[in-house]
Amino acid sequence: MVCQLCHRRVLSPRDKVAQALVGDYRPEHLFTLKQSLEGYLYYQKLILELDQETARLMQALPSATEHPMPPRTKPTAYHREGNDPQFDLCSDLYRIAGVDLTDIPGVSAATAQVILTEIGTDVSRFRNASAFASWLGLCPEKRVSGGKVLSY
Repeated sequence: MVCQLCHRRVLSPRDKVAQALVGDYRPEHLFTLKQSLEGYLYYQKLILELDQETARLMQALPSATEHPMPPRTKPTAYHREGNDPQFDLCSDLYRIAGVDLTDIPGVSAATAQVILTEIGTDVSRFRNASAFASWLGLCPEKRVSGGKVLSY
């Protein structure tokens, strides 16, 4: 019965899992566990509401392009993590910026959102791409003393 709730990747035999669940469940432990579960579910609800509001606000931002985001030609190194938004942030960022910032190595959708939040869509304040990469902190700093490179 309880063993049917096991995740499919659990390799242990189901009867061994059932035996591991037998124990001394004291009322104070069960109460704490119940409160922890309720707190977890409450915060998950708040995160979902935040994602919905963020998606709504992202839709209200002006578009830099009317074209949909082109399909990716190469696989991305980033996969959706547990705390990533529940909506397609990459497409919204592409619509707002006009370019896919996640094509930059090391830049995820969440990082691209922070970049656009910090500087907006106007990057003309940077004299070139190198200055922009330096501002992002993507360029290593070389420490030199007496003509000798100490560190990068």
